[in-house]
Amino acid sequence: MVESRRIAGSPEPFAQIGAFAFGAHGEVALVDGERSKVLVFDSAGHLQREFGSAGNGPGEFRNAHLVAIAPDGEVMVADIGNARLTRWSPAGKLIASTPLPTPAAALEWTDSGFAGAVDRGTGRVLFRIHPGSAGRDSLQSFARFQVADPLDHPPEAVTCETCALIITPELRALVSAPDTIYRVALTDREGKPIREWRREGIPPRPAARAKLERAKKLLGPSGLSALPAALRFATTVRNIGLDAEGKLYVLRGEGDSPVSMIDRFDVEGRFMRTDTLPGLVTTMRVTRAAVGVALADSSSGFVQLVVLTPSLRKVSQ
Repeated sequence: MVESRRIAGSPEPFAQIGAFAFGAHGEVALVDGERSKVLVFDSAGHLQREFGSAGNGPGEFRNAHLVAIAPDGEVMVADIGNARLTRWSPAGKLIASTPLPTPAAALEWTDSGFAGAVDRGTGRVLFRIHPGSAGRDSLQSFARFQVADPLDHPPEAVTCETCALIITPELRALVSAPDTIYRVALTDREGKPIREWRREGIPPRPAARAKLERAKKLLGPSGLSALPAALRFATTVRNIGLDAEGKLYVLRGEGDSPVSMIDRFDVEGRFMRTDTLPGLVTTMRVTRAAVGVALADSSSGFVQLVVLTPSLRKVSQ
């Protein structure tokens, strides 16, 4: 893939990009985790507005972790610490604050408007978000499916509580599975796979010895051997996404290694190639025509948002 643009913090570099999302016109909404702010950039990478601060009050965040942006410029933010959704006007004014039963597991702009997901018991509930009154939006569920325990799950489990989840524009769930180096599925509204992608032949690299030793003390040798591959090995799926053509992108990494890989599959589900990025990618978002990654510089440790387009070339450091 080739780099098309890059957004760095100004005047201070980003120490943490908690989440980001692309708008319909190339704009980017980005969570600056260090400052507990949301910043919105235009398609040229120029800062247009920012809002939010740290705290529990109206318009404040305690670990904002998901963001989505509508074509008209409205922004929706999910906050772990406050367990709520906040909706902001194109001018950066707080419109609505909506409590959630548990922190959001997903948040997207879809063909039907904003949509999200929460975990309830052993199930995952997907919902549409409709503008409400009195400063609170309404949530309408449209799908519910079971999620497995990442440490204790049946072999046929489609996804788990900590597995990657993306809501597609058509209101389907794209999920990763807990039991392999990776298996990815597009599901219907009951969590049944419609399509599956598998990548065979990835040589698993064991997790760092210190981490395995700690796990062995906690679980014992037999418990350790029974762990799913995603936990026993450092090679894991970090994020997933589909482009407008139906090509799948899988971000995978190897523990704390400062190198990340993006695997690409064609519309028929066949593996195409792996792109290696020279830095630790903390999160990835796939748009209709590009891929965005939050890339940590291996020398400085600061994070930048890098936008990539499919190509045979590699991103520069």
